Amino acid sequence: MITNKINTILNNSQQGDIDYAICNYIKMNLKEVAFMSIEELARKSYVSKAKISKFIKKLGYDNYIAFKDDCLLELEIRKQVTNTNYFLTKKHLHDSLSWIEKNLMKIEQSQIDYFVRKIKEAKHIYLYGIAYSHLLCQYVQYEGDLFQKDILVLDENEVAIDRLKEDDLLIVIGVEEDALSKQSSRCLRKFLRNQGNKLLLSTQLIDQTMLKSFEGTLLVSIDHLEMKERRLLFRYLIDMLVSRYFELECA
Repeated sequence: MITNKINTILNNSQQGDIDYAICNYIKMNLKEVAFMSIEELARKSYVSKAKISKFIKKLGYDNYIAFKDDCLLELEIRKQVTNTNYFLTKKHLHDSLSWIEKNLMKIEQSQIDYFVRKIKEAKHIYLYGIAYSHLLCQYVQYEGDLFQKDILVLDENEVAIDRLKEDDLLIVIGVEEDALSKQSSRCLRKFLRNQGNKLLLSTQLIDQTMLKSFEGTLLVSIDHLEMKERRLLFRYLIDMLVSRYFELECA
């Protein structure tokens, strides 16, 4: 998602850099930027149109239209989160946890075991996610240190590897609606065209045309769950995968 890409550049740039200035303007004015022309964004950012075009490519977008589409998607996700009722009474909390449990129980044990087996077989593991899913990837990496596996989280902006090898494993995580689609970043599309095993951990709201890119998928039911609850659901699911991994290791 655009916010994750912007924050990555902000965290790794000097305040006087041109890229920093462009990122900061987009972040502070996302609602307006989503409807701006490239000429208007260049004028507001005090740079040339050519500089904006180059910057958009650096973010991983094929063109300015794809960049604006991602801005609109980010605004829609923020709206969903804002509309969520955060006044958690005991009853609301109980209902939320109950629905999380019911959705987790719909997952077949064979699906969990398949993912765990692929993790065990892989020589190198690469994780890819956008927005909150990127944080989940970092969580998997942290927990996965106990696997004694080479685990790397792929950044949306920087290509860390040139290509996947046959014994490599790519795990793509997508929590947000429409997080994975034909308009996904060039980085992800490149990896999906590579060899190696590819697994998808996502909600049932994924663009169905993307499924053919993966050898295995675990599409999680999110019935009656708002965005914040879905994120908690995926944390539980990742903990289940890690727990099952060590259970089989010790068997």
